[in-house]
Amino acid sequence: MNQVSENQTNNKIQTYCLVTLTVLAVAYSTSLLKAILVPLSLAFVIRVMLEPIFRYQTDRLKLPTWFSSIVSLILGLTMIGSLVLLLSNAIRTLGSSVESLKENFKDPLSVHFPFFEKNVFESIEPSQILGLLKSFSVGMMEVFGVLMLTVVFLIFLMAVKLKQGNKENVVTKVSLSVSRYIWIKSSVSLLTALIVGLILFLIGVSDAYVFAIFVFLLNFIPNLGSVFATLLPLPFVFIQFGFGGEFIAAMLIPGVIQFAVGNVLEPKIMGQSLGLHPIAVLFFLIFWSIVWGPIGMFLAVPLTSVLKIICLNDRRGKQISNFLEGDFSALFGGELK
Repeated sequence: MNQVSENQTNNKIQTYCLVTLTVLAVAYSTSLLKAILVPLSLAFVIRVMLEPIFRYQTDRLKLPTWFSSIVSLILGLTMIGSLVLLLSNAIRTLGSSVESLKENFKDPLSVHFPFFEKNVFESIEPSQILGLLKSFSVGMMEVFGVLMLTVVFLIFLMAVKLKQGNKENVVTKVSLSVSRYIWIKSSVSLLTALIVGLILFLIGVSDAYVFAIFVFLLNFIPNLGSVFATLLPLPFVFIQFGFGGEFIAAMLIPGVIQFAVGNVLEPKIMGQSLGLHPIAVLFFLIFWSIVWGPIGMFLAVPLTSVLKIICLNDRRGKQISNFLEGDFSALFGGELK
């Protein structure tokens, strides 16, 4: 009996070691091929997002496949171009506010928090802020480069028709699941951005539309994105109004909206279409952010959804699929129910 128990323990240890080595190997290989895999993944997500539009043209409107592909491609390129323009304009506007933030930074603090000494803030040089802004700009230029390569991959992927049928059942499930998630997430994020932007505008926050753009983008990051979107405008609101009613309103009202949308509205609309457990999503959010950086955070849910569907349709990946759905018993030898 002891021998059997010892063998089971050894098997578990071997399994954990193999899983750890596999994760490390996948992380290293995907990080090594980041320059290719990131734009390819983005192009795939956009291609899947455009699939309902493509299907509507071919199935409902009976338009030729080549014409539907061109129209869908133009829509995809328009989406990417609009994203680049909005993001670059938001960054430029936010950057122009940094210098004024530096000039006015010590006054509100000295009024509301007298224990802060002025010489603490005199040590903050404009060059340091500009250096951080420059680093951020370099990172955004890398994102723009990725988007340009994404366009190239998208052109090729639009020439591929996502077939449906028994043999392509996995492809069909991936297409439907990811497409539905992206459209629902985009709609909910847009609604949230409009409401938060309107609230900040009514409060009197300068450049409220810039923060609305970041709300829309950051909401694609699961769990943490809404927190970042809520905290981002607060330093600017504090500099503009001080620690008063406007600051409290800018913190509480968007926070309540984000909480209501993320925990009530979005789950009700999306339902259990993805079937991903929050802990699994958080795990892969950390994983993809380490491997692919900020873009990996945006792609965490679609990529994890694809992994789940693939594993669900393969007997050898059943345990991974169960883990993604929230059944962690496989990780603990059946001790958890």
